[in-house]
Amino acid sequence: MKHWIRSHVYRVYYFRLFFAKEQQKDLDPEERKRIARKKERLHKKIEEHMNYGESLQLSENAMRSLTSAIVEKVRKGKRPKEIIEELEEKSQI
Repeated sequence: MKHWIRSHVYRVYYFRLFFAKEQQKDLDPEERKRIARKKERLHKKIEEHMNYGESLQLSENAMRSLTSAIVEKVRKGKRPKEIIEELEEKSQI
């Protein structure tokens, strides 16, 4: 279970970084396409990972709330290790 959550933190973190980078206006079209492809592949991996979470008997609502909590922390500029430590302190892992 801990491994699933830790890997989920990293996947969501990188997806959010790609999303933010894609929103920049000063990117050339090729760079924007490259980022979009990376983001799309990572999104598929996150979906597969969510399915694996369901097989671990995690509820869909719990996974969504965890994902939204991770996104909020990434928006605040926190790194994955900091996010994992906070989750461990709050006993969410």
